[in-house]
Amino acid sequence: MRAWVFSALARAKGPLPSAAIPVLIEELETGHDPCLMAAAAACLRTWPEPHEDFAPPLAIALRNARSRDVPVTLNHYGGWTSPDANQTSPLLEILATIDWLPAIPPPLEDELRSLRDAGAARESALAAARSVLGKQRPGCCSFTLSPALFGRLTWTSQRRRGLSAIAGIELEDHNGGTRTCRAAFVGHPTIVAFFYTRCDNPLKCSLTVWKLGRVRNLLVERGLSDAIHTAAITYDSQYDTADRLRRYGQNRGLPMAGDRHSLYRVPKGFETLRRHFDLGVSFFESIVSRHRVELFVLDSQGRVAHALSRVNWSEQEVVELATTLLSEAHSGTGGATLASAAGTSTAGVIASLLPKCPACWAMYMSSIGASVMLSSSALRWTTAAFLLLSVLLVAWRARANGFSWSAVLSLVGIVAVAARIFRDVPDAVSWSGAGLMILGSLLAVRRSVP
Repeated sequence: MRAWVFSALARAKGPLPSAAIPVLIEELETGHDPCLMAAAAACLRTWPEPHEDFAPPLAIALRNARSRDVPVTLNHYGGWTSPDANQTSPLLEILATIDWLPAIPPPLEDELRSLRDAGAARESALAAARSVLGKQRPGCCSFTLSPALFGRLTWTSQRRRGLSAIAGIELEDHNGGTRTCRAAFVGHPTIVAFFYTRCDNPLKCSLTVWKLGRVRNLLVERGLSDAIHTAAITYDSQYDTADRLRRYGQNRGLPMAGDRHSLYRVPKGFETLRRHFDLGVSFFESIVSRHRVELFVLDSQGRVAHALSRVNWSEQEVVELATTLLSEAHSGTGGATLASAAGTSTAGVIASLLPKCPACWAMYMSSIGASVMLSSSALRWTTAAFLLLSVLLVAWRARANGFSWSAVLSLVGIVAVAARIFRDVPDAVSWSGAGLMILGSLLAVRRSVP
């Protein structure tokens, strides 16, 4: 059925949707069904911009397809048909897509020469490989492709979503110990991968855990194994007990070290975790039916900074991304988050303009009193403008990190102070509102500190 969808996309009028590219690349890199591999290769070359960046997944597909090169058809549902029908094969379609590229980099050229020289493929595939190698090409393109096409997404510090939705979910590790997501992910960058032990595709879960072991070794070599943590979380918590997780990791050379480098199951709350990370996994009853390759790099506040989905990520790339986040935390570039937290109240707004801390300004405002601030119409409307700005800052902060008690207290305080402007209410109401805004600001600052 998936192969038929790929074929329909290739035949459809209009450009190939960009959202299809990561799906096609995933199939080329991890696929083991001949018809799917052939359909993915044929569909990819309908993209209007051939580029050298497509070479790495095609090199992997060329290597994997050697043992799966059987006749298939792409114009018949199911991919299997009689010998006299219009047939192709995974190797033929992959080679045709390689021929579509404007340039062939050395690693892909080596794979082509290996196929040609081995002579183990069918003659039609060998002839196609010789044709591709002998063709003159114009060279690489002058444009670049978006990393999102290859399943790589990055969020700046200001746009990362907070951990509050999953902070209290408990994770059980490979030794049977438990800790919350907050305890596991806050205070250090974390590399998080998803897998499950019953996966029957060796190019997905088994390879993911093995590569996570290599990530761990790279961290040890760089002296970063304590500063940057790793976590592998199973999709299949009902089946994957702590003992199964431990043996699965050991069999794939994954070094496990206490709470810094662990395999986890999620006894309760996996659906919330799934929504938070936007996991591409589906289930038939309690059994995983299909899933993506998925890896996330979290910053020291447990927020997703990088997501690599459907792609054959490299260990060095992931370590570099996590190291950058470690440098970000140490250099204080995450201070923008602290400042934005302080800005969730009127005290925070003033503190951002003057060299004072939020707590000092909170005490200053409290000593003046809301009744004095609102004693003249000029001050009333100035205060009203600050209150409106405070509402916008609270909304912005909640959008970035999720709604929390600090936001609730700030909003209630804003409403109470605003009531003093437009309604004849006792001074005690505005005093109470100012106090709630101060408390909300301090809580927001505290939540932003790992």
